[in-house]
Amino acid sequence: MKKEIKRNPTVIRKYFQFIDSVQTIIARLPLSILVGILLMSLVLLLTLDNLLHNPLIDTTILLVTIALIGLSIAYIIAKYNTKDLPTDKEIDEWFQEDIRKITKLAQEKLDIEPEKLVTQPIVIYKPILWEVPGIPISDIMYAKGKDGLLRFSAWEIVILFLLENYLAAYHANLNFITGEILNENTEEFFYKDIVKVGTNYKEIPRLPTENEALSKFSLLKLPKEVTTFEIKVSSGDAISIYDITKFLDSKIVPTPSLDEAIKTIRTIVREKKSNTN
Repeated sequence: MKKEIKRNPTVIRKYFQFIDSVQTIIARLPLSILVGILLMSLVLLLTLDNLLHNPLIDTTILLVTIALIGLSIAYIIAKYNTKDLPTDKEIDEWFQEDIRKITKLAQEKLDIEPEKLVTQPIVIYKPILWEVPGIPISDIMYAKGKDGLLRFSAWEIVILFLLENYLAAYHANLNFITGEILNENTEEFFYKDIVKVGTNYKEIPRLPTENEALSKFSLLKLPKEVTTFEIKVSSGDAISIYDITKFLDSKIVPTPSLDEAIKTIRTIVREKKSNTN
């Protein structure tokens, strides 16, 4: 039975560095199988050498022996590097813990009384693959889990609280590796002032790289422009969030639906505006 891993930045960073690496594949294989295959090959070659006395077989035996030693060393290194590697499930549970913590924090910062909400808080989170103030570029990563889903280490988060007369919004970035919540800001929009609830297309920032073709992020083949969710008021103030999820070739861990959020907010805004007319 796998022992429970305690969350800390080291183990989460290790997940993103090694979960989809060759080292993890090697470390997951039973050493007995690897060694057994090579030893069987070695025995077979020794038998043939005794029968044929072929110099070519002598050379092959030497190479197999070297391969056996090299594989053993690679296995030891892989085991060390992937020691205490979190599972996909553990990563997902830790992330949801962060989302719950941030939702509570947003509620406190906006001084929201739960009984005054007209609907449940709308929580939207989407992955970040560009430079963000306060998050080291080395902490902006993604990895494909054993379940084939992409997971990300940096996130943009918007939490919306719909009250009787206004909408309160909280926006922040999350460094999931360290658990740090950064670049927080809050807004309050009266329903009568809201002029747009919907999506748009905007150019996404890019991670600085000397050779983008060699960057791991280029493998995702993101377009220059992606969907953004926006709530805008007549003054021009707005709150928005990028959504790259629909533009990724690979499947990712589920994130909240923008369409559902838009539908809920539009319904409330129309209702509140009609009541004031």
